[in-house]
Amino acid sequence: MSRSLQEAFISEKHKQWMAHYGRVYKDSEEREKRLKIFKDNVEYIESFNKAANKPCKLGLNPFTDLTNEEFKRRNTLKSTNVYPTAASSFRYENLAVAPSSMDWRNEGATPLVPIVKDAPLWKLMTLSAVEHPPVGADNSVVDSIVVS
Repeated sequence: MSRSLQEAFISEKHKQWMAHYGRVYKDSEEREKRLKIFKDNVEYIESFNKAANKPCKLGLNPFTDLTNEEFKRRNTLKSTNVYPTAASSFRYENLAVAPSSMDWRNEGATPLVPIVKDAPLWKLMTLSAVEHPPVGADNSVVDSIVVS
C-alpha cells in the first residue's frame, strides 16, 4: 500500500473511530496530534496481532488516541499508604489478654468454600456469593450492589 493511500486509510479509520466513540478535539492542531498517536497505536495493534502465539488479539478502544504515558496518568490510581505508621498504629480497646485461640464460627463466620482444583471460576464465585452474601454496615444482607 502506498504511503499516501495508507495515510488516507488511517485518516478515514480515525474519523470512523471518532464518530464511534464521540471524540471531538478542540482544534485541528489537537486533531493532527491525536491522529499521529492513533496511527502509531494502530500500527502497534496490527503488528501485535500478526505475531504468532499470542494469547489474545488487540483492537481499537476509547484510548487508541492516547500515548502510553497519557493512559497511565489518566487511569492509574494514586498511591496511598494503607498501612499504619508508628505514629498512628492500631490498638485494641479493652483487651487485657488476647485469647490463645478462637473459633470464629461461634462469632458468626461461615466456613470458606473449598477450592477444587480446576473448578470453573464462575462456580467458585457463585458459591461464594450464595454462602457469603454482601452485608451492610448494620450486618443486614444487602439485596443488590450498585456499581457506578
